[in-house]
Amino acid sequence: MVEVKGIEIGTGKPKICVPIVSRDAEGIIESARLIAKSQADLAEWRADLYEGHEDTDKVIEVLKSLRKAIGDKPLMFTLRSAQEGGGSSLSGEQAARLLVNAAASGNTDLLDIEMFSYGGFLRSAVDPAKGCSVSVVGSYHDFHKTPDKAEIMDRLAEIHESGADISKIAVMPKSKRDVLDLLDAALTLNEKNPEITLICISMSGIGALSRLTGEFFGSAVTFAAIGEGSAPGQIGIESLATVQDVLHSSLG
Repeated sequence: MVEVKGIEIGTGKPKICVPIVSRDAEGIIESARLIAKSQADLAEWRADLYEGHEDTDKVIEVLKSLRKAIGDKPLMFTLRSAQEGGGSSLSGEQAARLLVNAAASGNTDLLDIEMFSYGGFLRSAVDPAKGCSVSVVGSYHDFHKTPDKAEIMDRLAEIHESGADISKIAVMPKSKRDVLDLLDAALTLNEKNPEITLICISMSGIGALSRLTGEFFGSAVTFAAIGEGSAPGQIGIESLATVQDVLHSSLG
């Protein structure tokens, strides 16, 4: 379990995170205001989609305004690389520097760090981020396939061992059985190593089950959309929250 701004990530219903995917500062702040009034538990700024993400000063300026607009909800800063389906054109060194600067700004609560991109180079940002009292979400994304169960578990465990507070994996299913493999891996790892806080997402419409049933399989955060989503298969926040409430009540 990881506690951020009074939100316990890893207990009860999976927390709902809404990504901010606007390209310009005005749209980013407007999205934040909508999220602040919504059922979302936390927000994620996809800084890699911001048109000025190559300029550190601009990014930190927007992040400061975003922090004010989002209110008391926890905020996660994400710089998704092209290697993992994102829009960042930065080198590994530039990306690591921006991640550390975002953490040091005092305007973000969580930092998404891709643990396998750039040959694992971004892991160098883990300790500086945690030194700024920012929780680290160590992530891995595969937009082409779903690895087998053993590889999923190995990657999640490696992310944890690298110092991340939360281990995240998002993969693309080619069949319904791929979705079951991901859920099986999450449940097995949760049973074997309950100290690891997990986020496990199967993308696309086929993978929608993974976004709805995390409480049953040990996935602590799910992602929903208000307007434009950030990944294939994201569900609208109202629909997702309703289904989660129904499933949660069935657990007694």
